[in-house]
Amino acid sequence: TAGGGHFLKSTDIPEATIRTRLGNAVALTETVFVFGGECGNAASNRIVQVYNVLTKKWSTLPPSPYSLSGATIIKDQLTLIGGEDTHGTPTSKLLTWTGEEWLELYPPMHTARSSPGVLAIGDLVIVSGGVGAGSRVLDTIEFLDIKTKKWIQSNLKLLRPLSSHHMALCGEYIYIYYWGSAFFWRMNKKNFMASLT
Repeated sequence: TAGGGHFLKSTDIPEATIRTRLGNAVALTETVFVFGGECGNAASNRIVQVYNVLTKKWSTLPPSPYSLSGATIIKDQLTLIGGEDTHGTPTSKLLTWTGEEWLELYPPMHTARSSPGVLAIGDLVIVSGGVGAGSRVLDTIEFLDIKTKKWIQSNLKLLRPLSSHHMALCGEYIYIYYWGSAFFWRMNKKNFMASLT
């Protein structure tokens, strides 16, 4: 974690209650949510860890029904996208934490997928890749229009099938990084959005 132009020592931030790898982290005001990835056992894989930057304390939310979900913030609420159930079956559902419970506030994706890449830009949520039925790694991309609550299918695809990758917007480009290699891809945001029309 960086602060004030420098990295903080690990002793300045307490370790998370549950160690994870290949997980997701999204921030909302003074809260950081950590979810997904591999935590060592099936029960821990479904738990969202919450770090408060003001109190410097960790807490947890009630377990999600799914593990290996993507995560983003939609309308100031944590939303988990996709994932797999306790039988290893991928889901197309979206679950939003309301502050009291997990609810399905948005329609399911066209494609069930776990470990997808997720990026929110304005009123759109981009979901790419992941692991689909039959453990097949996907290269497809779909978009959620937050205003209409409808999914948009696109012919746009990743350069290759990916899962457990990360997406980020920096300046005019959307970047995709894959943890398992030096794979690094960028696309002009205007061209990306034009593919929807």
